[in-house]
Amino acid sequence: MTAPAEWLDVKNAARLLGLTEKAVRARVARRQVPFRRLGGRVLFNRHELGQWLEKLDGCGVGEALTNASEGGR
Repeated sequence: MTAPAEWLDVKNAARLLGLTEKAVRARVARRQVPFRRLGGRVLFNRHELGQWLEKLDGCGVGEALTNASEGGR
């Protein structure tokens, strides 16, 4: 049995992505980030955001976390 999807609102997605809520809403408006609409709410699947981040140019999430914990050395 798989774990249920974890859904994030704009505030928590912004925190996860290291962006402001305004920046996340702008990316939603431009359809640059995976999201769903439920009624008037914008929701993000944590797993889909992780996959999206891994596909971006630059270092991966794991590498970024390692770099941050090492103080950018």
